[in-house]
Amino acid sequence: MEVLVTGSSGYVASDLIPRLRNKAKVVGIDLSPSEYTDLQISIADRNLSYHLAKITAEELYIVNLAAARFDFGARAQEYYRLNVDCHQKFLLSLTGMKVNKFVHVSSVAALDGRHIPFSEGLDCDDAYRSTKYLQEAIIQKWCDEHDVDLTILYPSAIFSDDPRSDTNIGKLQSISKF
Repeated sequence: MEVLVTGSSGYVASDLIPRLRNKAKVVGIDLSPSEYTDLQISIADRNLSYHLAKITAEELYIVNLAAARFDFGARAQEYYRLNVDCHQKFLLSLTGMKVNKFVHVSSVAALDGRHIPFSEGLDCDDAYRSTKYLQEAIIQKWCDEHDVDLTILYPSAIFSDDPRSDTNIGKLQSISKF
């Protein structure tokens, strides 16, 4: 069994990957380096298929943690690029691979996002929600077309002790100190 973890330099992956490595071979993918990143490459990179072709496991599981690293302040187009375009390219990279299970860590924002049609004029909150829904929809469609078992998780927030000013949780942590 082999597990492909996208977003391997993130907070969730830093806790998840060591646990998974006790039971399976894990390949971490992220654009940012970390001790859990085996392939430092974007999930949208056109050369990703070449690297993924080296995975020969009969049982391949995907844990998708990749998403925009910020949850406020970006323009709608940036959310779309990171949450939708990159995932469309990632799914194309999986063509020909036998994926047994796909676990997608989404956001409760996706639940609201289904009611927000994407446009470049959206404010950052609505753009985030809309693109999280679109991301989930393309993953669902891909899994349906390829007969892959899909589980979607909807965390409302992921807490870390690391101060991060690029997230709403980070802003709350900073404010709560005063």
